[in-house]
Amino acid sequence: MKGKKISTLIKTSLFYEIFYNIKTTVFDNKILLSSIFVSIIILSTFLTAFIQKYNMEVKYVTKDSVNAVSSERVKTVFVCVTGEVKNPGLYKLTSDKRISDAIKAAGGTTENASVESINLAQKVSDEMYINIPSIYYSDSEVPDSNDQTNLIININTANISELCKLPNIGEKYAERIIDYRQKIGGFKNITDIMDVSGIGQKIFDKIKNYITL
Repeated sequence: MKGKKISTLIKTSLFYEIFYNIKTTVFDNKILLSSIFVSIIILSTFLTAFIQKYNMEVKYVTKDSVNAVSSERVKTVFVCVTGEVKNPGLYKLTSDKRISDAIKAAGGTTENASVESINLAQKVSDEMYINIPSIYYSDSEVPDSNDQTNLIININTANISELCKLPNIGEKYAERIIDYRQKIGGFKNITDIMDVSGIGQKIFDKIKNYITL
């Protein structure tokens, strides 16, 4: 009987020890897990604050750098605008402007302007010369001095190709001259050619020595 009590006591002690060890282990693990969880929260908070601060610094540094670079690159330039613009002349612009801006500064183009060959998107540069051609005339149509030596054109009989040999007279001007000539039955005086649309005193002064009736 006594042996059974001792056996029971031993078993009870072993059970208690095992239960105590399990309880202690679980409790210790809870403390460990709690510590890890708290550490993660603290670390996350710190990292979030650091990242936000870093992004703000990068943003401001980048913005300041861009502004500094832009200020260094943009400078004052002087551009000469001539040809078919309303107010030809020398204009003060900044280097970030484009040819279209230079034309606007000169009052815009005239009704006779031809801008097809002009790159309006090109940025201006200092000492740039911008010449806006006419729809009735281009530099390629100007006869050289050798061709003009003995050049005399009868404006009452000349065809388009012959009229185009005259200074500042292109194909469209030549067509207008012929249309107007047919309409009035022929020119009575060489000055009558100024009655043709688009041909004024300036063009007449350039062609008057090469035309006749």
